[in-house]
Amino acid sequence: MRIIDVHSHWGTRRGYPLQTERELAQQRSTWNSAPLYHTEAEMAAYFRDSSVRAILDLGYAKYRPLEEMRALHDYAFETEAAYGDVILGHWIHIDPQRAGADGVKELRRCIDKRIGFLGYAVSASLSPPASEPIYQPYYDLCVEAGIPVLIFVGTTGLGAGLPGGDGVILEYCHPRHLDFVAAGNPKLK
Repeated sequence: MRIIDVHSHWGTRRGYPLQTERELAQQRSTWNSAPLYHTEAEMAAYFRDSSVRAILDLGYAKYRPLEEMRALHDYAFETEAAYGDVILGHWIHIDPQRAGADGVKELRRCIDKRIGFLGYAVSASLSPPASEPIYQPYYDLCVEAGIPVLIFVGTTGLGAGLPGGDGVILEYCHPRHLDFVAAGNPKLK
C-alpha cells in the first residue's frame, strides 16, 4: 500500500516540533515520551521503508525571528531537494503578529522557491485566531499564488499542566474561525 501523509512532522533534531528545554520537559510530562532524533537520510529512509510520501510541517519556525525562520525554510527546501522521492513539500507557518509585512514577503519567497507542494498553515493557539484581519494579506497571497491554507482547529495538549496553560488560548482554535475565513475568502483553497 502507498500512503501520502498530507501533514507529517520532522524527525530530525533541527526540524523536530519541540525545540526548547521547556517544550521537551512538557513532552515528557504530558505525553510521557522523549524525542528520538534521526538524520535527514534516516528520516527519508523511514518514509521510504514505510511506503510513505509526506508533506512536512515546520510549525515551530513561526516563533523564531524572521532571519532564523528563513534559514529553517531553506533547510526544509534543501531536505526536500535531497529526498524528493519521499518528501512532497511543506506547510509553512508564519505568524503575522510576529512577522508583520515582512512575513508576507517571506511567504512569497517560499512560494517562489518551492520545489513541490507548498501550503500556508495557521495554528492559532499562541497566535491570533485565523479569522483576524491581520491574516488577510497572507490569504490574499495564497489566492494569488494558488496555494492552499491549512487552518488548525482544536488542541493537542500544548500548554497542558502549565500555569495559565502557558498562554495557549483554546478559543483561538475554535472551528468557528475557519467558518469566518471561508465565508470571507471564497477563492481560498
